[in-house]
Amino acid sequence: YFDLVTCINMIHIAPPEATIGLMECAGKTLRKGGMLLCYGPYKIGGTAVESNLNFDRSLKSRDSRWGVRNLEDVIEVAKKE
Repeated sequence: YFDLVTCINMIHIAPPEATIGLMECAGKTLRKGGMLLCYGPYKIGGTAVESNLNFDRSLKSRDSRWGVRNLEDVIEVAKKE
């Protein structure tokens, strides 16, 4: 088991199922009290700085399953796993 799992710049360029898989894997491999650190752009309350909103639109134009995620939604997925 691990004390830390790090995920950098993945959640926004993958379908939502990948985030679920990440959380499931972290839940199985982290020690009690371990931490999953997810770095990348996020929206808070559905909004972000203009550059991240532009990035979100660009990602979605390439693949509708991609996009800058709402941090609150990512946290809810983590709580379930």
